[in-house]
Amino acid sequence: MSPVMAPDQYLQHVLQTHQRSTPFGVEAATTRAARELALTMQSAFAPLLRDVSISGSLAKGTANLGGSDLDLFLSFDPSSAPLRDLYEDVHGVAQVHGWAPQRQRVSVGITYGGLAVDLVPARQHASLFGAGDHSLYVRAQRTWTKTNVATHIITVRTSGCSNEIRLLKIWRDQHRLDLPSFLLELLVIQSLKLAPLLGPWTLAERTAKAFASIEREILTTRIVDPANTANIISDQLTVAEKLTIKRAASAAHAAILFGEWQRVVQPRL
Repeated sequence: MSPVMAPDQYLQHVLQTHQRSTPFGVEAATTRAARELALTMQSAFAPLLRDVSISGSLAKGTANLGGSDLDLFLSFDPSSAPLRDLYEDVHGVAQVHGWAPQRQRVSVGITYGGLAVDLVPARQHASLFGAGDHSLYVRAQRTWTKTNVATHIITVRTSGCSNEIRLLKIWRDQHRLDLPSFLLELLVIQSLKLAPLLGPWTLAERTAKAFASIEREILTTRIVDPANTANIISDQLTVAEKLTIKRAASAAHAAILFGEWQRVVQPRL
């Protein structure tokens, strides 16, 4: 960190160099890819594919350069094929079109027009209650889980923690940590939920608090999906993975105490 740059200035500089657009100002290439992929998928799966929408970090306002370029949520009719078949069918369409599909936890990762895109197939629930509820296929466990993307987006967008989340995502990526984005988002939100009661904190103070909380609680905290209380998001990580994150958060917290923010996050060159 430059000796003339205060912590908040440095962190704002880091955020600026990693800045991406929001869904209300998406780059032309991303907009075009989303539109073209939506048309291709709707053509392949009509009439059972009800909707294709931008989801993930871009929709939540927590996206950085260098992350997934685009997440597309594919909402299928309740009468669609079993979830595993839907997942494999989406993979098959991607393969036919030469998009180099990769099977991931709940999505199919593809390369489209030079962009990294995650396709998330989901089957809508038929219930009149819980509007927006969907089931996702969880590939590793060969099972399914309930989710609600709209609830996830609202939870993160209204948290007031977007900058802190973005900084911790930069830290995660620069230190090559295996920490799923939604779990990271919820960890930061939980760590800062009492901050407004403790007075006006600076960005650096709030970010430091998030690191301290993760260091202290990552091994024991129980993070629940706000759209499904039966889905324990923190269980996505093994104990060994949590220990790795704890050590990394401890090193970050120690660097912060010495004012060495450049050891925690760095601007994009």
